[in-house]
This record gives sequence, C-alpha cells and structure tokens, in this order.
Amino acid sequence: MGDRRKRIPALLRKIGLKRRLFIGFVIVSLLPMAVLGVIMGVRLYHTIMDNYEEQSIQALGTIQYRIGIVTGAREERINAFASDADVVKSVRKLNMDISLLDRTALTRDLQGKLLAELSQIKGGVRAEILDRNGELVTGIFDDRYTTLSGEARARAKESPDRLHLWHGTEQEGEEIIVFSRQIINYFNGRTTGWVLLYVGTDELKEEMKTVQTDAVIAVYDEEGGLICSGAGNGSIADIAEGDLNEAGFRVSGYRDSEDMWKADWKLESGRYQVLFQNMAGTGWEIAIFKDYHELVRSFAGIGILAAVICLVSIGIIICLSLLITRTVAEPVQNIAESMKIFSQGNLSVRVTDDAADEIGMLGNEFNSMSNNIERLTHEVYEARIKEKEAGLRALEAQINPHFLYNTLDMINWMSYRSSNQDICKIVKSLSDFFKLSLNHGKELYTVGDEVRHIQSYVTIEQYKKAEIDFEIHVDEELKPCVCPKLIVQPLVENAILHGIEPKRGPGTIIISFVRRENDIVITVEDDGVGLCEKQREGARYHHGGYGLQNINERLTMLYGKKYHVTVEERKGGGVISSVVIPLIGLEGLDDVSDDCRG
Repeated sequence: MGDRRKRIPALLRKIGLKRRLFIGFVIVSLLPMAVLGVIMGVRLYHTIMDNYEEQSIQALGTIQYRIGIVTGAREERINAFASDADVVKSVRKLNMDISLLDRTALTRDLQGKLLAELSQIKGGVRAEILDRNGELVTGIFDDRYTTLSGEARARAKESPDRLHLWHGTEQEGEEIIVFSRQIINYFNGRTTGWVLLYVGTDELKEEMKTVQTDAVIAVYDEEGGLICSGAGNGSIADIAEGDLNEAGFRVSGYRDSEDMWKADWKLESGRYQVLFQNMAGTGWEIAIFKDYHELVRSFAGIGILAAVICLVSIGIIICLSLLITRTVAEPVQNIAESMKIFSQGNLSVRVTDDAADEIGMLGNEFNSMSNNIERLTHEVYEARIKEKEAGLRALEAQINPHFLYNTLDMINWMSYRSSNQDICKIVKSLSDFFKLSLNHGKELYTVGDEVRHIQSYVTIEQYKKAEIDFEIHVDEELKPCVCPKLIVQPLVENAILHGIEPKRGPGTIIISFVRRENDIVITVEDDGVGLCEKQREGARYHHGGYGLQNINERLTMLYGKKYHVTVEERKGGGVISSVVIPLIGLEGLDDVSDDCRG
C-alpha cells in the first residue's frame, strides 16, 4: 500500500505541469454534479435546520417571556405578602406563647389577608401560612388539593433563603405550581414562617397558544416532570403525553450542561427535533418539538435546482480550465528557465513578470535574490583584494616598529646602567607604547593593556608638556575585559593638540573607563578651547592615521553600527569624546571573528 502511494505521485510528476493542471481541471469538471449535489443538499438541510432553530429560539424567547410575566406577577405578590409588616408581626406573635383568644384573632386576620390575596391571582387554588417550625398556622383550603401540601411544606423548609418554585401533580392529575417564600423577622433577620401559594397551569397553557410556531411546546420542572404542554397557534401536530414525559426524563441528564441545547429524539409518536432552554430563575426547562418528517419535506423540490446548478458548473469549469492552466504554467516555466540560466553563471538574468499574484511575487523574490547575489559576489571579490593589500601593508608596517622596539629596549638598559632615570623612564614608556601598539599583530587585547598603553603615552607627553595634568580612572572589574587596541590614544592626542595647546596655558585631561549595563563607556574629557565651526563638522578628528573615522570603522567592523565614537562640547569649555564598546570577558574572545582579532 505504501509503495502504491509513492508510485501515484511519482507517475503524476512525470507529466508536465501544464498538462497535469488541465487534466485535473477536466476531472473536476466531471464531478461537480455529485459534489455540488451533496454540498447543496447538506447545506440546504443545515439551512432549514438553522431556520427552524432560529424560529424555535424566537418562540422559546416569547414563551419564556410570557411565562416569566405570569410567574413574575405571582412572585411579586407573594414577596409583597411575605414582607407585609402586619403579616410579619402576626406570624412572629403566633410563634410565641400567647392566649388562645389572641391566636384565634391573629389566625382569622391572616386568613382574611390570604383570601384577599388568593382572589387576586388567576388560577389560585390554595394558600397556607406556616410557623417557623414549618407547622400549618392557617390557610385557604380546597379539599381537592391536599396531596401536595406535605411535600410542599418540606421543600419550603429545605430552601428557606429563596423563593421556591415547585411543581407537582394532584390525585386527579391536575398540575399545580407551588410558590413558597420565607417570612423574615425584621428584628433579628431570622425566618419566622413561610407563605405558600398553589396555582393551576391553565394560564400557562393559554399563553402557549399565543406563540407563533407550528411546533408543540412543553414546560418541565427541575426534576423533568411535565408541568404543562400545548401547541402554538400555527400547529396541527400533537404528541402523546407519554412521549412528553419520556422527553422530560431524558432532559434531566442535560440540565447542567448548558443554557440551551438541541437533540434529535425518536419517540413513540415519531422522530422529533427538540430544542430546550433553561428558564432563568425558576429551574424549569422549556422545550419545542418539531416533527422531523415535516422538516425533510421542506427541501424535496430544491433538488432540481441543485442539478441545474451542477450542469452549469461543468461548462464553466471546462471553459476556465484552459485559461487558469495557462496563467499558472507559463509563468512558472519562465521562472524555471531563468533559474537554469542563472545557475550556469549568468548573474545578470532576471524574470520579466510584473503580475501581482503569488507567482509574480516569486519572480520578484528571484530578481531580488539575483541582485543580492550579484552585489555580494562583487563585494566579496573587492574585499579579498583589499584584504591582501592590507596584509602586505601590515607586514611592511611591522618591520620598522619591531626594530625600533628592540633598539629602544637596548637604550633603556644603557640608561639604567648609567643611572639616568629620566631617560630610562621615557625610553621605558616609549618601549611599552610600541610593544602594546604591536600586540603581536592582534587587533584585540584587554582594557588593562589599553590603560597601560595610555599611561605610557601620557608619561611621554608630560615630559614634553609639564603644564598638562592627566587623570585616569578605571574600574578594576573592567581591566580583564576585551578591548580593541589603540582606540583611546588618538582621542587623548586630539585633546592635547586641538584642545589644550591652543589654550596656551595649563590644562587637564580626564580619561575614564566605566560600566553601563552590558557596555563599557570610555570618555576623554579636556578643558581646552572647545570646538570651532569647522571642528564641529568633524575636520578636527580626521588627521593622522587614527582619526575619528578610523576608530568608527574599526568599531563597526568589530561590533556593528551600534558602537561608535561621539563628540560633544563640555559645559564650561572643552570637549568630551566618548567611545562605547560591548562588555566582553576574556572567555567571550572566541565570539569575535578571527578576522576582527587580526
């Protein structure tokens, strides 16, 4: 099986792209009838189901709103009754040890209030008031509705801190809704009793008949028991009560999953699409049952339209296949030929395709790549020539300094033996200066080496210009760090020649090495004459072999454009020259390329 999977793509790849695309389009054009038929059928089915679901959601919202009005009115009345000051006061007294005469008077008063309340409620059949122990105090009784009383009282005591809405069935099969609310003692905030209201479901059934739907509506309580059911004003369907009860049993397994859900159930009466929604604040479920066969009949006649669309699609695809094949295959072939010519060494070849599609973008990227390769090839060629020339110049430059260093070392020993300390000191400084400048031909050494190099230079300069004071400040932790050689001495020399000497008097040069996060900042500060206009343009730092431009180029080659030299005028006169280099320990020396290290 695996070999066959490999052979089929390999066989297809042997066919040219243009022919392969055309064959693919032809094959696709032979299948649209079946493919589009299935797609449209599925799409149509989902459209009808979505439409039914949307209508059902609207119907659910309507019936929930209407039921909410009915139950809300009952809740408002029972809340108002339970919070009535006279009712609370009477029930609180009935919980006390009072005389029989007072108890009888209070009971009659409460019974009168209950009767007045019950008469205002459509469908109200029974009302009770319980004491704080859940025992009956008084009520308006109907002997036909006694079965639920005991269980209703127990449920009220189980949830004393909320309005309890519960449903049950009396002996004669009539569905009853029980509203219960605790009566709070305002003095201590404790429960002092309960009021229970028993209401029939006829008003709910009347509300169902006003809903615009051709489906069957059912309302279930928290335990899945059927409260009431009915058909919308456009429905001719009917569902057996046994099927509705079976649906209520099934819905109990989905109650905690989500607020709204749907199911496809097969009941004894038939197959139904069912949409359920939780009714906020009551724990009830509202369900809409739609006969599945009615949904299927809705899209039987649309199959003809789907077949016509498929036939038209075949003709369109065949016409477009040739055009699309040409617009794809020919530009790809053009790019492939250009690549072949480029690989043979003709770096000037370019793709002539200005299309804005992906293939045009591919051609533009090829042209950009060709330009970069051609440019980099010339740059590498020129860099190698410059590298060879620089190597020859460096070799020539090292011959005389080596000879001079050895000669100075010999003069130093001769001065030392003749006890001429000044000559010995200046020759020693000059010798160290050249030794560190050479650094065995390497571009990098340590900050400590750079400091010694500056000290040698400063020692020599102080013999020439005693009126100049030099200060060198360096953090000890920075001395082992890597530093390019000869980047500070040119700045010190510029400070002397162009800052202090024109001043014609004493001066001070301060050299500092400090750490700033992951960088080393080197500053050379003088109190000389400052910058003139020409010097601000940079001419002051381009004399000699180690001017500002030279240092900048070396820093850029070593570390990138982020690191460079900056020059600014000093407040009070003079100039501050700054060099920033990365903080690299000796262990990081391997990260610097061999070319940069010299």
